[in-house]
Amino acid sequence: MKSLAKLAAIGLVGGVAISKLYGGPGGYTGEAAGVKARMVEDHHYVLSLKAQAIREKDVIKLNCINDKLVVMLPQMNIADTLLSRIDGTDSSAQSDLMRDLTSAATAVHEQREAAAGCAGEKLIVTESSNTFTHPDLGTPTDPLPEPGSYVEPPGYASPDR
Repeated sequence: MKSLAKLAAIGLVGGVAISKLYGGPGGYTGEAAGVKARMVEDHHYVLSLKAQAIREKDVIKLNCINDKLVVMLPQMNIADTLLSRIDGTDSSAQSDLMRDLTSAATAVHEQREAAAGCAGEKLIVTESSNTFTHPDLGTPTDPLPEPGSYVEPPGYASPDR
């Protein structure tokens, strides 16, 4: 009986989610909300990096992360404007607005990656190895002369006048 109630609840929630996803005329409302949610997640991540830099008292990291936030915040404002415009337009205009919203989200995500680089997080999962070996030069063909067999004459400075 409990499993039947759970299935009914899941079906009800799923039905609400589907109706919200395709609620707009072009069906972009849910997708746009998902894009905005990812942008907010990226923003919160950069803010957590900023808080970590403040705790570490690392001014260089903090300045770098603040520079990324300065670029990120206007993109998020643009996304808010586009999100509000998507609801009230027809499907042909919604696709153009959705494309612009996706490009703003991409710009925000690029700034997140750049901020992660500022914080010193490694993007490489594993360390690479170096398999370089020196070239085979063989033995020298012109060995040094035996000590005492040849002495180079000294070089003298010019005479004083």
